[in-house]
Amino acid sequence: MMSYSKILGWRGWAGASLAALGFTAMAQVTIPESVALPSGSYDPAKLGFTVRVHQTTTENGTLPNSLARAEAQLAGFLVNPTTGEPYENIADLQGWLFHPDGTYDEPFTIDYDAGTFPGIPGLEGTTDNIAMEATTYIPLTPGTYGMIVNSDDGFRVTTGNPLDRADEIVLGEFDGGRGAADTFFTFEVTKEGVYPFRLIYEQGAGGMSVSWYSADPDDPTQRGLLNADAGLPCYRALKTGVQKLGPSISGLMPLPGSENIAPSSGISILIEDQDVAFDAATFHLYHNDQEVTADATIHPKKDGKTRIDYTAPTLPAPLSAETYRAEFADATQADGKRVATWSYTVANYANFTLTDPIWFEDFESTDEGEIPDGWTRWSPIAPSGTEDLNDPHSDSYLMWTVISVQRMRDIGDAGGWNAQRRLNTPEAYINGERLESLMNGKFAYMESDVRGGSQYSELLTPVIDLSGKTDVHLVFYSAYTQNQDNIAGVEYSIDGGNTWMPVMYMIDAPDIILNDAGEVDAVATLTEPRGDTATYTDPDTGEQKGGFYGAFLKVPEDQWADLGPYIQGRVNDDQWESKRVEKYRLPLADNQSQVQIRFLYAGTASWFWGIDNVGLYSMPEGAAPELAYSVAGDQLTLTWEGAGYTLQVNTDLGNPDGWTDVPDAGENSATVTMDGAAAFYRLKK
Repeated sequence: MMSYSKILGWRGWAGASLAALGFTAMAQVTIPESVALPSGSYDPAKLGFTVRVHQTTTENGTLPNSLARAEAQLAGFLVNPTTGEPYENIADLQGWLFHPDGTYDEPFTIDYDAGTFPGIPGLEGTTDNIAMEATTYIPLTPGTYGMIVNSDDGFRVTTGNPLDRADEIVLGEFDGGRGAADTFFTFEVTKEGVYPFRLIYEQGAGGMSVSWYSADPDDPTQRGLLNADAGLPCYRALKTGVQKLGPSISGLMPLPGSENIAPSSGISILIEDQDVAFDAATFHLYHNDQEVTADATIHPKKDGKTRIDYTAPTLPAPLSAETYRAEFADATQADGKRVATWSYTVANYANFTLTDPIWFEDFESTDEGEIPDGWTRWSPIAPSGTEDLNDPHSDSYLMWTVISVQRMRDIGDAGGWNAQRRLNTPEAYINGERLESLMNGKFAYMESDVRGGSQYSELLTPVIDLSGKTDVHLVFYSAYTQNQDNIAGVEYSIDGGNTWMPVMYMIDAPDIILNDAGEVDAVATLTEPRGDTATYTDPDTGEQKGGFYGAFLKVPEDQWADLGPYIQGRVNDDQWESKRVEKYRLPLADNQSQVQIRFLYAGTASWFWGIDNVGLYSMPEGAAPELAYSVAGDQLTLTWEGAGYTLQVNTDLGNPDGWTDVPDAGENSATVTMDGAAAFYRLKK
């Protein structure tokens, strides 16, 4: 009888690098000729850009630095938890002479900072929680073009219908928070015409700026602001009658191509009347090719906008690709109907069924500042001489320690601590119940973010007797954020700590080094000297140690060549991606009487790691194993447990006969090159 694993969906993007020039570079895109409007269709009297600015109150703190947040904010999907209604716009629209529709005519350039940003400071006098949109039309002839956006924080530039989120082509972006920095990207035009462009920008807190340039595609140091003398001319409007527009999907969440989407998110669509009004009676919605119109909520039209919401009745599989199709009447289309298709990828969320644990620790009976009886902790970093659990800079946080969620909240944002980002909880499910929080009551915690210099500490469980126990798995709740200069990981021993074996190691994905075959070169990755990796003085020998990731492992160096499958690329500075429930098989722990687990963390002001509900479970693998993954550049490494499985790939889930064996897959792992196309993986036995 055939058996299959859950399907894992993946889409990877490749990029070039101009780090030597100080740029973040993005791969070239060829703009379809269908995007081009007729030459000369722009209104020459309307130079510049049409700008919209939305700012929210800071009464609920700083909003996430993400493009998804910015799009939700601009579309009116972002809900104020205090009121239960969409956030009101507190930008100063009157002082900057915005139009009644909320737009502002920018006749010059997009070159804004805290002193020149339209509508900012807002009505509360702040410069935080901003989303901005700027649209323009640029006449182009065939050729290759370069653009640069310098931003603090994130941005995205698209072409296609600037009014429609389902009809956009991404040209360049930076998703997340950063200080003012350049992102350079290129695109190709094959047809002369007028091309629409849209820039969105998001600001969380702190510094703020955004500048939009055109640049020499071969030498990005040669650049000029768009609509200035050295840049491409821009026009904020077309001539009257050039284009008749049908109803546009002006808001869409999640956005097409989004990743790490919460499993219960569903979708929200905002359809806005244009020259042709939207007729809700003609609307049809499909989810994974199944019509779900009857289960969608179509809200009454308000101010020419119709909102539609849909949530599937069952949770999707982790990493599944969810596809939607919307159809509705549109007289401007050749066949009188608009069809929009898009997809997103669900997060690799926990959806585990757990048995009663063999051994378990929830830290609830441990005093704050201590660790549980039988556990041990160690750090070679010299103490400063002060201890204060309310001060993360003190020796109380020199190494792993138990603290409470309440104390974390009480510390709040003092000294750059930011309790909320430490307690973020993406969706996760255990035995069918959604977790309200990853950290509960008390938990073990390692702080690096607010501490200067190097940090290194290890935390060891007691020796655990697993005699007579089989199919042993380690499960723990993990509140972790990756930084570009730290390593964190888990190892286990079956001889009471004399020798150690790998469970997993987390490092910044770009730091993973590949060999000529495109596989993770564990030795090179772990031995590469890195100037920003933690160092310490051995308290016994006085020897200077550290400076490379492998310095913090206890697995013997002669075994490092085999550690590739255990090295996981995590996302730098992402405050959600590595907050998860972690589950790992410990194959050599079965029937062992001296099992021990080691948690290690080494960084240089490199965020933090909290763990809770650490348990060992005996769980027979009756079904096919789950696929685990790690990413390095454009290389996707898939791993699984158990023998006798064949890895298969399919590029179209609508074709059940499209599954083929992955060439050169190993017994328990395979590395494939991501080329930007969607791909789905499963195990067959």
